Amino acid sequence: MMVKICQFSISEIAYDYEHVQEMLNKACGRTPQKYRVVGVCQTREGILFNLVPTEVKATYILAPFSGETEEEISADIRSRYQGKYQTLGLIRLPELFLGVFSKEIELYV
Repeated sequence: MMVKICQFSISEIAYDYEHVQEMLNKACGRTPQKYRVVGVCQTREGILFNLVPTEVKATYILAPFSGETEEEISADIRSRYQGKYQTLGLIRLPELFLGVFSKEIELYV
């Protein structure tokens, strides 16, 4: 199995997390081999996304949590789950907490 790592700096994510989201989705959706995110690791200066090959297409969302308390984050996780999103991790930025979420895409062939 080929493991792939996508790395982004904290400052890059803080500046434009939507662009990072787009780049992550492109990295996972390339053909012929698709990848899925199976891990998110934060260091002092960056974020590492651990990708592994998959047959299932998914989309990835980076979105701010509504607050920083356990209650607020739990409520956001439950809300995303109702929309069929899985929570993969949390990225701590200087001004906010950013959630990493995934959702499988049904392919009609």
